[in-house]
Amino acid sequence: MTKGYKHLILEQRYAIKAYIQTKQTNKFMANELGVSESTISREISRNGGRKKYAPRIAQERADLKKERLKEVRKFTPEVEKIVRDKICNEQWSPKQIVGHYKNEKLKKKTGIEMVCAERIYQFVRKNKAAGGDIYEHMRHKLKKRARPVSGKYEVIKDKVSIDERPDVVNNPRLRSREKSIIFAAEIQLLSSRKKWH
Repeated sequence: MTKGYKHLILEQRYAIKAYIQTKQTNKFMANELGVSESTISREISRNGGRKKYAPRIAQERADLKKERLKEVRKFTPEVEKIVRDKICNEQWSPKQIVGHYKNEKLKKKTGIEMVCAERIYQFVRKNKAAGGDIYEHMRHKLKKRARPVSGKYEVIKDKVSIDERPDVVNNPRLRSREKSIIFAAEIQLLSSRKKWH
């Protein structure tokens, strides 16, 4: 099973520094810290590489980035004017508007922080509900798309959380057996699919 992207904490960053000093591989670090290998790779490359990696600075950068993302971009009258103009006169999609205003030079020139595409769609829907006509200038006129219906899933009765499994299961040798079993099952599934096609 693949591990998804996770945000690292300061302790993990210090562990990465220690692993770098002992010349451990990214794969080893990922397994020890319970994150994906790409998380480790990105973390190291973003923060000076193996030679210059500094955990405290990496944490400060991550915290700053998190704060920047928290800043709420307001749907100001200037933003509304741009959105109306681009949709009504140039038939731009919300994604095109956002992409255009992501350009750093344009941000500095206009001083406008553009909202996300979903916020623009919300504005257009609200305008339509109030009797406005902005939606008529959009390519798809806000037609709802059918979402794919997923199959029903079974709820496992008497299931036990992975956190509640006994300590003996956390043995590295046993974990490698688990991985082998899962890997073998995936190969078997793939080979059976090939027979069908």
